[in-house]
Amino acid sequence: MRKLDVINAMLGSMGEHPLNSLEEPHGFKGAMLGVLTRINLARQSIGWYFNRETVTLPVSATDSAIYVPADTLGVYGKESRYILRGRRLYDASLGTVTFTEPATVTLIRNVPLEDLPELAFQCIAAEAVYTFQKNYDGDSTKTRDLKDEFGRLLAELSAEDTRQAKANMGLANPRLALIKLRSRRLWY
Repeated sequence: MRKLDVINAMLGSMGEHPLNSLEEPHGFKGAMLGVLTRINLARQSIGWYFNRETVTLPVSATDSAIYVPADTLGVYGKESRYILRGRRLYDASLGTVTFTEPATVTLIRNVPLEDLPELAFQCIAAEAVYTFQKNYDGDSTKTRDLKDEFGRLLAELSAEDTRQAKANMGLANPRLALIKLRSRRLWY
């Protein structure tokens, strides 16, 4: 249902009537679905609070490779030596896809549109409508308004990602933590 909502928003940006289902024919339907798919994958590939997952992946008994789930868009580990190649991990420091021990990595997963948090869905939808409008209709006023809406939603999503990560510059930076500790000692 969410795909249909985005498609209808794209059609609405061009002054067209909405579709009742994704099965209905429309000349732009293929292009609209293509834009939505590209934007969704590009936006989720960044890695957000809702699609990052730290896991330990086992070594395959058949070929000593480590395979990632099919919905994986990216991977990173504590050491930056792991790279995603196809569905397998590649150890860049050793130059191999063969492993002897499991690897703990953070996966960036492709969450289906229907399962995205509302703010993430709204951001992806706004970017898809903006991109479609820019590429196929090109009305400068509509494009500017859609770009502004997308920018606002992206800023809100970025802020939510920061809140969810519970990022604290003072705790994450050892130098700032030391200064804080020393300043507390001066007060006592």
